[in-house]
Amino acid sequence: IDDPADIESRLGLPVYATIPFSKAAEGRRGQRGPDSLMVRAAPDDPAVESLRSLRTSLEFALMGAGSKMLAITGPTPACGKSFVSGNLAVLAAQTGARVLLIDADLRRGGLFRRFGVQQSPGLSEVLAGEASADAATQASGIANLDVWATGKRPPNPAELLLSPRFAEIKEQLGDQYDYVIFDLPPVLNVTDATIIANHMPGIFLVVRSEHSTMDEVQQAVQRLKQNGLKTTGVIFNGLDPTRKRYRQGQFSHYGYRYE
Repeated sequence: IDDPADIESRLGLPVYATIPFSKAAEGRRGQRGPDSLMVRAAPDDPAVESLRSLRTSLEFALMGAGSKMLAITGPTPACGKSFVSGNLAVLAAQTGARVLLIDADLRRGGLFRRFGVQQSPGLSEVLAGEASADAATQASGIANLDVWATGKRPPNPAELLLSPRFAEIKEQLGDQYDYVIFDLPPVLNVTDATIIANHMPGIFLVVRSEHSTMDEVQQAVQRLKQNGLKTTGVIFNGLDPTRKRYRQGQFSHYGYRYE
């Protein structure tokens, strides 16, 4: 897919933001600490402006929901869900809102590297009853923004997420923060994403230009629907404004292993 209009016309899903490809973002891959985040390092970049537009759109999308709890995922790996989650969390915090960013990709999540915080204790320890929510909460180095890392890699992430404790944690955090943003694993690779997104008012699918295929997006939306979940909308990432061609792709299964 290289045109967000195709998603709206063929799937009937709203595209909440179109984020242009950024050389500045590519050049910061692998860097650590909050100052390496795009929104801090290149605040005037067109990609950041698109993310600001997304922040505004979310206010309307979640109006009346009673909770500003967001799930951000993608059909497959490498769509940019963590890039969107991390930078969006910073932008929300810059408005003065209290924000918690949770790395809920218990198999491969790496937001702890991006923010320069400790991997453990994190979400997995809280779910297992090995750490309190307070112990998992780490300051991001950015005002109003806290981070939960994944914690240690559990051998049974899906079973851990199905525990009643997770529902209790979500309710507790919703009372403490204005925004709680969950960075989820890809929908088509593991069942974890559908478990985490349950009862969340905002579920957004990050689709990457010239990487994601229409089949993958359709199957991801269908997978969520089969689990009683409605996709709120799409975030179209990595659009190259100099190229306008449609590439038809076939769905293929991507391996998704621990790192």
